Amino acid sequence: MAKHRHRRLSKTGKIIVTVGIIVAIALTGGIGYGIYSWLNPEKPSEQKPSEQPVVSTTPIASSDPSLASVYDPIYQKYHDLNSDYVAYLEWENDLLYNYDSHTVDQYPHVIVRSSYADQITENRDMSNPEFAALVNSGNAQYLRTDINHQDVSYGQEFMDAANTLDENGIPMDQNLIIYGHYVYEYRYEQDNLKFTPLDTLCDPSVYDQYDTFTLTFNGQQRTYQVAHAFYYEKASYNTTGDALTDYLNCPFNPNYTAEQLSDYMDRIENEYGDFIETDVPIHDGDSFVTLQTCVENDESRLFIVIGKEIDRVDF
Repeated sequence: MAKHRHRRLSKTGKIIVTVGIIVAIALTGGIGYGIYSWLNPEKPSEQKPSEQPVVSTTPIASSDPSLASVYDPIYQKYHDLNSDYVAYLEWENDLLYNYDSHTVDQYPHVIVRSSYADQITENRDMSNPEFAALVNSGNAQYLRTDINHQDVSYGQEFMDAANTLDENGIPMDQNLIIYGHYVYEYRYEQDNLKFTPLDTLCDPSVYDQYDTFTLTFNGQQRTYQVAHAFYYEKASYNTTGDALTDYLNCPFNPNYTAEQLSDYMDRIENEYGDFIETDVPIHDGDSFVTLQTCVENDESRLFIVIGKEIDRVDF
């Protein structure tokens, strides 16, 4: 049983009724991302409205002005390059982005969010098919394009278009959903591109080495501890026969009720098959991140890593 360690790294560092999942598999590998058309592409008008509150869960935050000298220039650099930039991702012991100067990916650590996302979240109407179509378009924006608007097969890591940000670019949802490609080795010499190394966490023996990561936003850094790593069968979406129920209980719901969250966590433990056992519980009121990528040579499943927020620092 892994120990729950509270710490902050020092390294430089949606809601719609019928959101579903699609797996985009190309020569480089793939990425499954929350998208309306996968779940119910033919009958959008039959979907029911839902009232899911946007939840802002804020743990006690400390203040560390010294971080500003490190992260303000990073934010300014990428925000100037593209205003869709939202966060900088760093993992303990470089599980992700342990690149050298010859790596083809020139924008590691960088998390973007669709240019359409503000329109989506400011006009939430889960019963409106046009709303769902916006989410679909938003999530596809960076599937094969990097932050510099260059066409690249492995795209750019991106936050779900249904996640909300405040006026300063700080996330407001309980569950932040971030997608990244799994890149097959036969396509590139580098076998560590994008979210490919996340599958390292299928081995519980490495947990203590890679159990924490940070997301740094505009003036705020959040530290997360890995709580779960599991395969999600896409067929699990259609278990109740009701699109709304299935969506609200899936890994890509930005805000859960207490009951929904409890049911979801129970399924991870008893249904999905967690690769790691931790004493990092996620309860109502907790904030967390869902990182999602594909499973190599298996289009029926997605690989999900959930990290629980354990610290938040404003600077």
